[in-house]
Amino acid sequence: MDLQPGEAMQLAGATVQLVHKSGRAARLRITAPAELKIEKRREGELADHVPRMAQSAHG
Repeated sequence: MDLQPGEAMQLAGATVQLVHKSGRAARLRITAPAELKIEKRREGELADHVPRMAQSAHG
């Protein structure tokens, strides 16, 4: 999914908005219920948590 600055998407009860993008870095605004756990992961760590079908869709 491609987002332009100012655009947002709904994901599992949370709203993720792209606030700013510069080069390889992006600033996101995440609005979610307090009980929804949100944590940052590095790319190598993400593979263990993304279903195989989703991984193949992104290469």
